[in-house]
Amino acid sequence: MSDDFQIKRKLTAILSADAVSYSRMMSENEDQTLRTLADQRRILDAIIEAHEGRIVNTAGDSVLAEFSSSVAAVRCAIEMQEALKTRNDGLPSDQRMLFRIGVNLGDVMISGSDLLGDGVNVAARLQSIAEPGGICISSSVYDQISGKINLGFADLGEQNLKNITRPIHVYQLTGANAPIKARAVNATRKRGIFWVVAGFLFPVAILALGGYFLLSSSQKPLPTGEAPPQSMTRELEQSRLEAERGRAQAELEKLRAEGEMARMQAELALEKARTEAEQIKRRSEAEVRNKAASSSRSEPRVIPAAVPAPLPSAVQDSAPNSSEPPVKPAVEASPQWIATLSCEAFENRPASQMRLPVTSRGGDFVFERGNAGQPGYVFLQGKPVNGQLTMIGNVISGAKATLGRPGSAHLSGSFDGSGYQLQGKLGRRPCSMTLEARQ
Repeated sequence: MSDDFQIKRKLTAILSADAVSYSRMMSENEDQTLRTLADQRRILDAIIEAHEGRIVNTAGDSVLAEFSSSVAAVRCAIEMQEALKTRNDGLPSDQRMLFRIGVNLGDVMISGSDLLGDGVNVAARLQSIAEPGGICISSSVYDQISGKINLGFADLGEQNLKNITRPIHVYQLTGANAPIKARAVNATRKRGIFWVVAGFLFPVAILALGGYFLLSSSQKPLPTGEAPPQSMTRELEQSRLEAERGRAQAELEKLRAEGEMARMQAELALEKARTEAEQIKRRSEAEVRNKAASSSRSEPRVIPAAVPAPLPSAVQDSAPNSSEPPVKPAVEASPQWIATLSCEAFENRPASQMRLPVTSRGGDFVFERGNAGQPGYVFLQGKPVNGQLTMIGNVISGAKATLGRPGSAHLSGSFDGSGYQLQGKLGRRPCSMTLEARQ
């Protein structure tokens, strides 16, 4: 073997995820399936990165990642399934893409950036026996997370996995808020049975052996309970788990906000494209009409001099009046606008109001307050179409409880003769905006 080719080994937690019915979905609609997979992968990659995992391989519809901790790998798998469920709930049934996930702790070989060996193969086989949208873990992972994750697991026992020479003890995730069944519980039950049997035989021993054993048994100290320390430990562990659950929920809300922002940006781009297409169509029709009018004027027409032909009423109505200036749309006549943004009291935050000028970018209204990426930042953008205006963007919370948390913004309304009246939300906070022409 060449000196340049070196293989190292290490113990690591491996997460294997694979899309369900991917081949069938590709045969039905390749373009839509690839778009759905790309969207799901962006979510999975972000969650893996948030849990400090490293993506090893992304062949086709599968993902392979490694973690330095079994607890981090299982928490990542749980959050991945929760995020995918939230996204799938908003998709049509034929576009929903479920994943199976398997997690194993084992020895692997390192070749460059790749991971090889039995530990990787076991994770992949655990994934293959999981339910769609479910998670299976090996006993090596189960031993590491017992007492650290407040979830329920069903013991599937020894399983013969494909191309794995030895049986693997498998556990399947059953749901949150169910007590985890640690192996120590079985040991405790065995000890309990032992003491029950001993307690039953103890009186017989007393009758057989006499008062000496009775005296010895009466002087033997009773086992002291450790309920208070265990209770305190459980409370501390519960507090820690609640804090971690809150952090995971915040990360999930962040991903949801980013997804909502991407959706609204896509809608805005689509509306903009439709408007531009409509304008091009109107210009083309106007050019055709102008050419037809020019052609008709170039042909000689004989009109009796005594009786001049009256103009059609529509032409008379559309003819310019020298005494009255032409009327233009409100946006063109008043290019300078002032926005008044009013937000209701929300989550211990008082009602607020701000008044700022609105700039124009390529025909769009743009409202911006604060510094991008900093708490308190507000950005809204939208193009008026046929008297309707929808402005979307993003915000970064400036409240103490949610400081720095990003969110999406969406306001919509119509022109009422004096300005635009919009209603909507900044993040989850109800707000309204009035756009008035600057005098």
